[in-house]
Amino acid sequence: MNSRLAVRKIGAAFTVGALLTACASAEGSPESVPTLAVSQAEEPGTAQQSSAAKPAGSPEPANVAGPAASYVDAERPTSLILPSGSVMRVRPVSTSPESELDIPTNTNQAGWWDGSSQLGEPYGSTVMAGHVDSFEHGLGKFAQLLDAQPGDIFTVETTALSQRFEVTRAELVPKSSLSADSDLYDVQGDRRLVLITCGGAYDAERGGYRDNMIVIAEPLSELVER
Repeated sequence: MNSRLAVRKIGAAFTVGALLTACASAEGSPESVPTLAVSQAEEPGTAQQSSAAKPAGSPEPANVAGPAASYVDAERPTSLILPSGSVMRVRPVSTSPESELDIPTNTNQAGWWDGSSQLGEPYGSTVMAGHVDSFEHGLGKFAQLLDAQPGDIFTVETTALSQRFEVTRAELVPKSSLSADSDLYDVQGDRRLVLITCGGAYDAERGGYRDNMIVIAEPLSELVER
């Protein structure tokens, strides 16, 4: 599994430049990945022949370690299936110099923060954000997050993998609370999906919504190869 270092937390673009505490994380060392010893099969009677042919004092050949059957290569999300069945394209996004998340302007697309966990990683938050609406594109698919309830199912897909997540928490929070809640962006904790969009009252003077809608979902199923 490739090692990645997340050097900073994020504030979503609609969080008005909120800075989060920096945090380093690693996806895991080789020691943490289960391995299975694999050795070459021998024909009956060959063990004595090979033993006799070896020079005195020769070391025994080492077993070759390989990944466990449950190991998969982690991949970035490419699509998100909402409880309604609507499918959103997901593309990777980074943070700006102001520590804002550069989410897609198209309200029918979501941005996966490239500092968060990928599908197939054993721990950490997979963070996606999207605009609830815009003057150009109108109401977006992430507006459905405003009606999310515990028990709703979201499905995350990659090029080769798919996994279902069940909502455990859905609530409006002030944007200041979002920037302070570092647990949302934890890439070392329990495996979960974190979805973020705007919500609450619209503040025309500030040109944006006052709150954020946060939906948190936990894995409901194992990874499935597509």
